[in-house]
Amino acid sequence: DGEFPDGVIGVVELHSGDVGFLSGDGEGVVPVVPVVTPWGRADVALNQVKGLISGADGFLGGWLLLEDGSRVEVFVGEGMLFVGEREVELSQLRRFWKPGEEAPQVDDLWADTPEIDDIEAAETSGVWLAGGSQVVGNLGGEVVTLVGATGKTDVEASKIVSLVRDLGSDDGGDRFVVEVEGGGVFKGRLAGGVLEFSSFLGYWRLPAHDVVAYIK
Repeated sequence: DGEFPDGVIGVVELHSGDVGFLSGDGEGVVPVVPVVTPWGRADVALNQVKGLISGADGFLGGWLLLEDGSRVEVFVGEGMLFVGEREVELSQLRRFWKPGEEAPQVDDLWADTPEIDDIEAAETSGVWLAGGSQVVGNLGGEVVTLVGATGKTDVEASKIVSLVRDLGSDDGGDRFVVEVEGGGVFKGRLAGGVLEFSSFLGYWRLPAHDVVAYIK
């Protein structure tokens, strides 16, 4: 009938096929699900989750969709949830979604590594990563250091408008084109081979070979 009991946070489907309502612990505490990504782990409060699909047998291949628009490939860690009046292990979780929303499908969350043109045309900000993950957030640290033919260049992180992999480079694709406020452009490899990035999921040091683009 479209009605949900008070205190319901979401709808859960188990690998067994059972479907039930997910609630807190009775004291207003929001359930937290530990997830592991290729770039780090995070404890995610389910009131910040729009949809979640767990990979089979705990393997990477699950997808997490956050309310802020982030879409990240994950596998779900160990823990327990109250589904209805019973407590179940997170390993039994197949899908989670918000009341009144459509149950997430793998095809809705899974994505290929995006094309640069599609990223530049997007209206969202954050970092796009190999494998299709997109995370809303900001560059970490005060500067991004690029290494070019003439040496190192420190670029103020807060002034960077975009950082995009230079697919036309002849050094294995590890060079980036960085545009800053005012129209200035710099090119080079990321010093240390990492990009520091901060988001709801935490502070990550992203390997350069996983970074497709960052858009402010």
